[in-house]
Amino acid sequence: MPPPDPHKPNCPYLPGFGVDISAHVAPLPFGGDYPTSSYPWRTEEWLNSVSQTKHVVTHPPLETPPPTKPRTARLIVTRSLAIGNARGAQILLCLITPCGEAPCREDENMAPFEAVAKIYDPLYYCFSSDIGNYPCDTVLRADLDYAKEVAAYKCLTRAGQTGSFAPAYFGSWSFSLPMSYNGGTYQRSIRLVLIEYLSGICMKDLFVKNGPYQIDATHLSEDYRLRVLAMLLDGVAKQRHVGLDQRDLAPRNVFLIPPPKLTRETTPGLTQELPQEPPQRVVLIDYNAATVWELTKHGKQAVQLARLPPNPMKRFWNTCFSDLVGWAPTVLSEFDARCFQEWLLHEFGGEKKVLYEPVLEELEFYEPYKEGLEAMPVE
Repeated sequence: MPPPDPHKPNCPYLPGFGVDISAHVAPLPFGGDYPTSSYPWRTEEWLNSVSQTKHVVTHPPLETPPPTKPRTARLIVTRSLAIGNARGAQILLCLITPCGEAPCREDENMAPFEAVAKIYDPLYYCFSSDIGNYPCDTVLRADLDYAKEVAAYKCLTRAGQTGSFAPAYFGSWSFSLPMSYNGGTYQRSIRLVLIEYLSGICMKDLFVKNGPYQIDATHLSEDYRLRVLAMLLDGVAKQRHVGLDQRDLAPRNVFLIPPPKLTRETTPGLTQELPQEPPQRVVLIDYNAATVWELTKHGKQAVQLARLPPNPMKRFWNTCFSDLVGWAPTVLSEFDARCFQEWLLHEFGGEKKVLYEPVLEELEFYEPYKEGLEAMPVE
């Protein structure tokens, strides 16, 4: 169990919090499939002997060379979206005012703008593990989250895929906060990214409790939910084509823009909420666990060398979307794998197939439900 930490201040990222931020070059991702780095790994003995505050004050985040084009801005928090003393990355709605002559956005607009700041402050990551309640290296976790998120957004920006299926990206930044500890005053360097504020609704927030053990979105029409699912799988396939695997496809990370406009349709014995039209955008967020293949030890994948994105039908033919149970119709998401495969074939194997790389091999229906049918050839 981590030692007591009486010096740790409460999370400061509340409305009205303001700070000057400077453009920052994030470190490359490291660990796992990424090349070995010279990261200063901390020992278990150290983590078991110190408070989180001492650990964070003693070990600043990774340093990198300064950016070739320095930029500064003033950040003021207007709304706290997801914060906490042990939450991990802090999510804030902010007003960003560029300083000096360098713009903060690619359109070179110098006007203040609204953005979401995702702040990787290791002092407000959970210092105890979910398993075993032993101390975690929160500086390491914050460095990893920051490095992976920036690498993902840079990959998507180069491919022209931000501002659509991924949020618009406004760069990686750093700021300093003073902190009193053990009779001294320290300046802590803290990293963040700025991304688009999405004026939509999180898929998870559309789920309701429709039964004692039933949390789902079946009050929305099946057509609407399938349209969203198709847009989601299409976006994931296009991200894989440019070399990115987000690796956390879950309702909490999917935004629908605009939110569904609901009308009330009443039938005998049934009242159901039905959206009028599909969303203009389905947006996938949260890239702190993403993998950018060309930065790994393995390099680019074959899917990146193809002319067109992989067909979602092929990519997800044998996939179980356990995290999307409650959004996809029950027959597609739980027990009937063949039904899901038939939907994939209908959705992506007809007119839409010209948008993707040809599927040359035969896709076999799930065996228990094959019932004597031959494999389905897809041209």
